[in-house]
Amino acid sequence: MELLIMKQIMNKLLLFSLLLFCFQTHAQVLDEYVEYGLESNLAIKQKEADYRKSLLVLKEAKGLFYPTITLDARYSLSTGGRIIEFPIGDLLNPVYANLNNLYQLHGFPTDPPIVLDNEEFPFYRPKEQETKIRLIQPLFNPQIYFNQKIQNKLSESAQISLDLYKKNLVAEIKIAYYNFQKASQYKLLLEDIKLLLNENLRVNESLFKNDKVTIDHIYRSQAEISKLDQEFSEADKGIQMTKAYFNFLLNKPLDSEITNESASQNTEVLPMDHLQKSALSTREELTQLNKYSQILNYKLKMDQYNATPNIIAVVDYGFQGEKYTFNNESDFAMASLVLSWDIFKGFQNASKTQQTKIDQEILSLREKELKAQIELQLMNAYYDVESINNKRTAATQELIAATQSFKIINKKHKEGLVSLLEYLDSQNTTNRARKQLLLLQYDLLISLVELEKVAGTTIITD
Repeated sequence: MELLIMKQIMNKLLLFSLLLFCFQTHAQVLDEYVEYGLESNLAIKQKEADYRKSLLVLKEAKGLFYPTITLDARYSLSTGGRIIEFPIGDLLNPVYANLNNLYQLHGFPTDPPIVLDNEEFPFYRPKEQETKIRLIQPLFNPQIYFNQKIQNKLSESAQISLDLYKKNLVAEIKIAYYNFQKASQYKLLLEDIKLLLNENLRVNESLFKNDKVTIDHIYRSQAEISKLDQEFSEADKGIQMTKAYFNFLLNKPLDSEITNESASQNTEVLPMDHLQKSALSTREELTQLNKYSQILNYKLKMDQYNATPNIIAVVDYGFQGEKYTFNNESDFAMASLVLSWDIFKGFQNASKTQQTKIDQEILSLREKELKAQIELQLMNAYYDVESINNKRTAATQELIAATQSFKIINKKHKEGLVSLLEYLDSQNTTNRARKQLLLLQYDLLISLVELEKVAGTTIITD
C-alpha cells in the first residue's frame, strides 16, 4: 500500500515538472490583463493628454496661416496739447486789400474793408471716436510655415513617445504576471514537496516502531519539514509582493485577486540577424530621433529665412468723427501692404544657424550611439534566452535522473538498506531539481518578453 502511494506521488512529481514546459500557451487571460492595463494605467493617461495637447498646438500653428480679423473702437476726450496756427489772414488780407482799393477806384466803396484773422485750433479734437474692423493676412512669412512643420513633427514625436511607453508597459505587465505565476507555482511545488516529507516522516515512524531505523531518522524528517516551513514564509511574501506590483501596473487595488494561468511559449526564436534588422528599423527610439532630425532641418531653414522680409496685407474699414454717426460721410477704408525686413540684427541669424548645425551633429552622434546600444541590448537578450533555454533542457534531464534515482533509493530506504545521509541527499537533489526547473521555466518566459521588447517585433518562428 505504501509503495503504491509513493509511486503515485512520484508520478505526480514527474508529470508536474514535465507539464511546466510541454503545454501550449493560453494567452487569453494575459491578453485581457494587458488590455486592461493599457486602458487604466495613469502614466498612459498622462502621455495621452500630452499627445492631445500637441495636436492642439499644431492646430494653433496652422491657424497662423489664416487672416486675423479684429474690431477696434476708440472714443477720446482731450484738452490742451499743441495748437495749430493756420495763417489764413496773412495769406488773403493782401489780396483783399488790393481788391478793396480796386473797388474804391471804380466807385464801389467797401465799408468796412474785407479783413481776415489768422485761425488757431487744437491738434487733438476735444471729442473723437474711431471704430473700425481690421483684417491682417500674412502673405510671405517663412517662420509661420516652418513653425507649422516643426509642430507637426513634435506631435508625431509625442505619438511615438506614447507608443513606446505602451510597449514598455505591456512588457512590464507580462513580466509582472510571470513573476506572480512563478511565486504561486513555487508555493504549490513546496506543498507537493511537503506531502513527500510528511510521507517520509510517516515511513520513518513506521520503521522506527519496527526497529529498522533509529530515532534520529524521525528527528531529521521533522527538521526537514521545519526547514520547508521557512520557505513557505518566503513564498507567501513573494506572492504578495508580485501580486501588489502587478495590480499597481493595472491601477487596481494592490490586493486584487489575479487569475493564475499556466503558460509556456515556443522557444524557437528567429535568427539573430533577422531580429537585428527588425530592431534597427522598427525601434521607436530611432524613429523618434528621425523626427528630431527633421525638426532640426526645419529649424535650420527657419534660421536661414530670418534674413528675408515678411509681407502682410492690412485692410481697415470703419467710421471716424466727433460723434457716433455711421453714414457715408464718416466712414473710411484703407488697404496697405506692409513689409518688415530685419536688415541687421548683430549677427544673430548666423549664430542661430551655427547652433542648429551643431545640434544636428550631436543628434547624428546620438543616433550612432543608440544603434550600438540597441545591437548590444539585442545580443544580450538573445543569448540570455539561449542560455536559459539550455539550462532548462539540462535541468529537465537532471530532474528525470534525480527522480529515477530517488525511486530506487526510497525503495531501499523502506527496507533499511541505505543510510539516512544517502536518502536525504537523494531527496534534496530531487527537490532542488524540481525548484530549479520551475524557476528556469518562468525565467525563460521573462527573457522571451525582454527579447521581444528589444527586437521590436514578434520573435517566435512559425
